[in-house]
Amino acid sequence: MTSSTGKDPLNQAQKNSLNTFTETIVKMLEAYFKLFKLEAKASLTNIFSIVIICSVALILLSLLLLFASIGTAHLISYSLGWPEFAGFFLISLFYLLIILLIYWKRRWIWTQLYVFLDKFDSEL
Repeated sequence: MTSSTGKDPLNQAQKNSLNTFTETIVKMLEAYFKLFKLEAKASLTNIFSIVIICSVALILLSLLLLFASIGTAHLISYSLGWPEFAGFFLISLFYLLIILLIYWKRRWIWTQLYVFLDKFDSEL
């Protein structure tokens, strides 16, 4: 069903909804980054607020990865004509390999984190 202008009104509504959603996410991320920058410049004594900001950023990143993995699993299953569980199985293996790699390199990751924190502390 199309309108007199030739555009699909449902499709236009979906585009507007998606644009609003992405603008909201971008504004929220900008606000968190501005808050983190101001807090880091003020002092590091209020570490609690930095931990909260990092936690929220980690939650948003986890949600992003969740939706990306679900979309990728559906795309794999649909494009190759496989059953639904096959795409989810491949994505699960991929994330399992990433978790194992992080576990294997955990000492290096912690070392890099300590180096970053030392540099950050010395700049203040």
